[in-house]
Amino acid sequence: MEGAQQQQQGPKLPPGVLQHYNKLKQEYSELFRTQLDLEEEKREHELVIDAIKDLEADRKCWRLVGGVLIEKQQSEVMLNLKEGLEQISKTHDMYQEQIKGREKALIEFETKYNLRPNRDASQGQQQKQQSKQNTGVLA
Repeated sequence: MEGAQQQQQGPKLPPGVLQHYNKLKQEYSELFRTQLDLEEEKREHELVIDAIKDLEADRKCWRLVGGVLIEKQQSEVMLNLKEGLEQISKTHDMYQEQIKGREKALIEFETKYNLRPNRDASQGQQQKQQSKQNTGVLA
């Protein structure tokens, strides 16, 4: 009977291994969520740039900054949006690299301690599909 209980629980792990593993998974999830938020923000910037690109440069535009509407010209708003888009893209790329590193660390950790030997490749595909499903239309 004891042998059956030990098989259900799996092999004994050194103290703190599961806590460290859970911490790694949580950090990975947070990075991934932040990356999804950045992708959404990037799409919003691209949408606004596309909407105002054909307007005259001296046309009035209203931009929400910190909960306050500010009147600016199209040329100023376009410049700010392009700079913001560039920053978002750089930050997104940085998070992408961190996610790859964290994923590699998770796989190594899982392999070392035999935590999930039959890791599904579908998990990464599910996250990519979720990312694609988070697209919205601004009307």
